[in-house]
Amino acid sequence: MNRKANGQWLNARLLEDMSTAPIISRRDFFKGMVGGSATIAATCVFGTAQGADEAKKSRVVIVRNPAVIASGKLNADVAEKMLNRSLCSLTGKSSPTNAWRSLFSPTEKVLIKVNCLFPPVTSNPEIVRGIVNGLTAAGLKENNIIIHDRENRELVRARFSINDSSRGIRCRGTRGYSEWMQAAPGLFRTKLCKTITDEVDAIINVPSLKTHWRSGVTLSLKNLLGCIPNAGETHGGGCPRIADISALDPVKKKTRLIVIDGARAQYNRGPTFSAPFVWEYAGIIVSTDSVAADAVGADEILKKRRASGLSGPIRPSLIHITHAAQLGLGVSDLDKIEVIRLGEKKNA
Repeated sequence: MNRKANGQWLNARLLEDMSTAPIISRRDFFKGMVGGSATIAATCVFGTAQGADEAKKSRVVIVRNPAVIASGKLNADVAEKMLNRSLCSLTGKSSPTNAWRSLFSPTEKVLIKVNCLFPPVTSNPEIVRGIVNGLTAAGLKENNIIIHDRENRELVRARFSINDSSRGIRCRGTRGYSEWMQAAPGLFRTKLCKTITDEVDAIINVPSLKTHWRSGVTLSLKNLLGCIPNAGETHGGGCPRIADISALDPVKKKTRLIVIDGARAQYNRGPTFSAPFVWEYAGIIVSTDSVAADAVGADEILKKRRASGLSGPIRPSLIHITHAAQLGLGVSDLDKIEVIRLGEKKNA
């Protein structure tokens, strides 16, 4: 892919038999927490999920517009309008610029964490372009915006162009890791990419919308695995340790916005690409609460599965989402999330 390095970034494992995996129904979707040491650590250190849910009813905005994708190609202008509409609804501001300014200061440096694994169901440059335009309209400098995933080659495969110069939007893979850290005794121990710990003031998490054979779904919480060197150690027992990454102080303090990219989505046999289960959701899911965003995103996938004739719940159970709520990182109970739906539906 030949593109200029000054910011023109716009232009595996196989599914295994999960018949014995734990399951969760929509009615019981995110209520309760699987027992064990994870629950003990969460309750003792961060407080209970119930306390977090009662303290605040999180808002999640879904915007869908079939015009955002046609013949497999995304319309960047439509995507930007969807983003601006979602931000206004999320923040209660009357203009997109004021909405972006309510979340980000002109002097800040911002990391946009994308998910570039297994194209074409990835974070899309057209969606990211809308985010970048919103940030620059709010007064942020282009060179203070960094699009990030684990490796340069993954970014290139997802149609981003690498730029690590002092001009334009930066786009690059990992450049070293911090010292070892953990949010609390008993929680997952890891390192974070130095871009998060040392360079930026805020994080915008931009995952894709799809299932995962190990964790049920892969959304904003799991997207952070691209920022640590030992991601494989989180895989096991339903993957509750995924949530521990969001409890790390730099991530917890700097995560400012979640934009789940659902232009294309996958409702079964993820995360590897499986064409029969990809659908044009033609939407984005936006929130300042990563747990609530993931709970709603998972529910959208579940509804698609049922509409497509896949009986039963998502499996494995979404333990990492309930564990995140148990850690006090957000709201996972769908009854305690304010969901605002805007726009038209396509292939719901």
